[in-house]
Amino acid sequence: MADSLPESGPSNPDNYEIVRKIGHGRYSDVFEGVNVQTALRCAIKSLKTTRDHHVRREIKVLEALRGGVNIITLLDIVTGDQDRPTSLVFELVDYVDFRSLFPRFNAADVRFYTRELLKALEFAHDRGIMHRDVRPHNVLFDPVKRRLLLIDWGSADFYEPRTEYTVRVGRGWKAPELLLHHGEYDYGVDMWQVGAMLAGCVFRREPFFHGVSNADQLDRIARVLGTSGLRNYVERHDMEMADVDDIAVHAGRPWTEFVDDENRHLAEEEAIDLMDKLLRWDHKVGFTLELEDGVVGCLLTMMSLGSVEREAGIGPSLLPRRRFIVGTSLLTNEFYESGVLVLFLT
Repeated sequence: MADSLPESGPSNPDNYEIVRKIGHGRYSDVFEGVNVQTALRCAIKSLKTTRDHHVRREIKVLEALRGGVNIITLLDIVTGDQDRPTSLVFELVDYVDFRSLFPRFNAADVRFYTRELLKALEFAHDRGIMHRDVRPHNVLFDPVKRRLLLIDWGSADFYEPRTEYTVRVGRGWKAPELLLHHGEYDYGVDMWQVGAMLAGCVFRREPFFHGVSNADQLDRIARVLGTSGLRNYVERHDMEMADVDDIAVHAGRPWTEFVDDENRHLAEEEAIDLMDKLLRWDHKVGFTLELEDGVVGCLLTMMSLGSVEREAGIGPSLLPRRRFIVGTSLLTNEFYESGVLVLFLT
């Protein structure tokens, strides 16, 4: 596997041969290929889009993420006329489709893959990058090598405070701020999507929130989190109330109501606790990922609101900060130290 792009610069298409098609998306097709000079097997992402600035942004993101833990490696850039990128070449990974894999997950698998996904996002967030489209289709699972890779950084962008963003991502994993067309979002969109994936794995319902439109998606989330929290969120951030006027009034449901005989072995108290902290209406009340040297895993910092405070509309600035250490398992050891709640994923 190459650690950097070829010193000679972008490659000619003749350097690669196509073996077979292995995937497709709105803006690209993906093929298994081989480098005819090195015989290296690779994945070739053939770009459909003519939006040069989007392609160049994706390349810039991938170059910034080079060497990142659990992040797909960009090996080469193939150019065409006027040196426009036509294909991106990546390492080839033998993976199992998530839809066939997740029904076989046990609790240890859920813990492991959640931790590995958070590691990838910690690396990206530490470099100012939001993925914005974290969902099963964009995560490769290799159960044989016990490996996870976060792929498809085409929707990613560099975070700038007080910037209006737009992005089109899979509805089933869209964070509330995206459903409400709130442009000034941040890394919280990624953390919501991790929570949605975790809920799908634990309760064996993928996607967990499955609406047929943005309005229906909001309604399905409100059935679980409650409508009053949604209205408080919209008012707090001065969003358009028209987006929620048609949402029915729901009291919300505790996560334990989704536990049944089929998923009970996955619905560990600690997993549900983490899920609850990730799936919050307010993108300002959730996890951020920061690297802490000397700690195995990631440092997750959150502003924790209890149910009473959430319903009262108390903002995070009025509440104490809690820190969560992600190690190797879902919140199995838990203790307080100087008012800081520390939880290890061991």
